[in-house]
Amino acid sequence: FAVLICYPDHTSFAPLTAFLIGLGVTIAMIVFTPLFHFVGLDKIPLFNLLFDLLVIALVAFLLLSFLTFTISPKPLERLKNGDYPTRSDINRGLERFGVYNFDKNFKRGIDTAIEGVSRGVEEVKAIAVKEENQ
Repeated sequence: FAVLICYPDHTSFAPLTAFLIGLGVTIAMIVFTPLFHFVGLDKIPLFNLLFDLLVIALVAFLLLSFLTFTISPKPLERLKNGDYPTRSDINRGLERFGVYNFDKNFKRGIDTAIEGVSRGVEEVKAIAVKEENQ
């Protein structure tokens, strides 16, 4: 769904198209996995990595090629021309999926996590000092 987030100017049929592409790729992987196992390719980690990267690239290419967008040129042409998604594009894409104020909420979540870790470190230090004094 990174394509749908990075390029939010898609039509209402885009999520359905993305689902159908994902379904097709899933079925292809279900068909190829036993074949790779039979041939013995599934035991080669480099092959597995390259196959996974190939599938990811194929899905991205299919999404960029076949999704319907309200903008012109299509995202694949924009990428070829060096026109990459901006932060505002990503924010609009996230908002289409119901994620609002991502930057602010993400920063707040990180600050809360850092505060919690700091408290935990202080508690561990206090326990260590307490045990040392006994």
